[in-house]
Amino acid sequence: MRVARLGRRLVPGTAGDWWWLLRERLGRSRRDVGILLLIAGVAFLVRLLPVVRHGGLFGIIGYDDGVYFGAAVALVHGVLPYRDILLLHPPGIVLSLTPFALLGSVTGDATAFAIARVAFMFLGGVSAAAAAVIAGRYGRLAGIMAGALYAVWTVAVAGERNTDLHAPENILLLLGLLLATRPGRIRPGRAAAIGAALGLGVSVHLWQGASAAVLLAWVVLRARPGASRRFQAAASFAAGSALAFGLACLPFLLSAPEALVRYTLLDQLERPNTGIGIVERLRSLEGLASKRSIPSALWPLITDPVVIVIAVSLLAVVLVVAWRCAWSRMWVALALVQVAIVLSTPSFFGDYPNFAGPALSLVLGTAVALAIGHLAPMRRARIAVAVTVVTCLVASLAAISIAGDSSRSLKLGELRDEVAGAECVSADTPSLLVLSGGLREDIDHGCRIVLDPTGVRYDTDRGHLLPGPASGSTRAAVGYQRAMAAWYASGSVALLLHPGAGLTAETMAPIVAALPVLRSHGIVTVRRATP
Repeated sequence: MRVARLGRRLVPGTAGDWWWLLRERLGRSRRDVGILLLIAGVAFLVRLLPVVRHGGLFGIIGYDDGVYFGAAVALVHGVLPYRDILLLHPPGIVLSLTPFALLGSVTGDATAFAIARVAFMFLGGVSAAAAAVIAGRYGRLAGIMAGALYAVWTVAVAGERNTDLHAPENILLLLGLLLATRPGRIRPGRAAAIGAALGLGVSVHLWQGASAAVLLAWVVLRARPGASRRFQAAASFAAGSALAFGLACLPFLLSAPEALVRYTLLDQLERPNTGIGIVERLRSLEGLASKRSIPSALWPLITDPVVIVIAVSLLAVVLVVAWRCAWSRMWVALALVQVAIVLSTPSFFGDYPNFAGPALSLVLGTAVALAIGHLAPMRRARIAVAVTVVTCLVASLAAISIAGDSSRSLKLGELRDEVAGAECVSADTPSLLVLSGGLREDIDHGCRIVLDPTGVRYDTDRGHLLPGPASGSTRAAVGYQRAMAAWYASGSVALLLHPGAGLTAETMAPIVAALPVLRSHGIVTVRRATP
């Protein structure tokens, strides 16, 4: 045995040698756990603090989060997605929120919704720590940088401040990557577990099917040599994925097969082009989508050519990492495939880049670690440079992420008074139904429930929606206009965050006739039937 040097020279083979080695490893283990907890804590705070500072946990954080939580509340009360209400994504997100919806029977839906939001932020912190572990298997500094990027970069943060698809789909993808990057050849059991994680991810968001294809290729490459063994690994991956996906989706498929396929596949495939160009999509992927997210003095400097130069530079960095680090090639393939989907899909919304957040964080974190190692080959100098880079990078990206929050507060007490005792309540934003208690009123009274009013147009006018902004597309959507007139006029109270948005004068006429009383409570307009 060679002489070990762990801070001092030891006599080889003695009890002191092994005792010092054990103490050193335990010390490093405690330090590593501390680093992971710090990364997770920072990630959680970056997701939580701006929400608390602006709209609060009982405010409007997004649109889709209310759709999914409302669907979970409906599910636990016997109103099935697809059979009874429209839902444009697979049921995995609803199932992940079902425990919180059950909690709402005790605490009230609004409190359960707030708790679910905090839980998803916590899940974002766990994902940041997972990214650190995955990259850290190939270098401690790479792990720290990857985890820090995921913790504070708005590309990863923005979609994990509410009960949207991204927190569960990202943690499931990272779980698959954790299993795939374990040392040694991938045997059928591990391949099945990786497939199960990705199958559950696909049950949350169909886009993860592309991620599953990349990991399947990696499983085949990392399986034991021999065609039969590689086939066994691939078959195990496919079986695990199909089983997990089937367990999540089969009950809903059996209850409403035609509706589930139509909503989640056909309606999605025929979404209209929203008119968002490549440069604006690149801005979002770089974390520069909003003027609120960077200092106003810098915004004029972020011109289209600058955005393109940044994108080309990042692509070069990604390719260099793939060339220098063989272990990172799966992450690079994931990042390239996911970015290609975000750039090419006809419709585009601000949360789409979060789909590529995990893979981009792993690749770019590794790139920063490589650059630091190249610039500062000596250990002490490398530590000093790393501390400086991590501090500056985390501080600047965290500031951008926190500044980019757009949550809004509600006057919940007044809204609850409005819906109390109402026979049926409608709303243009599903979070209003959940937080005000209107959804529970609708369920109790057997009212018609529309949890995704703006999404209705993808089904009622599939193939006939005009390209461009949603407001113009919806005004020309005949089926959507008819459905909204029936929805808002069907009850005695309508809660409107965007009164009349996307609705024609002909559509508004029966709504105004049925709900002539107009009141305002902060950012929400309330229409009521005449007492």
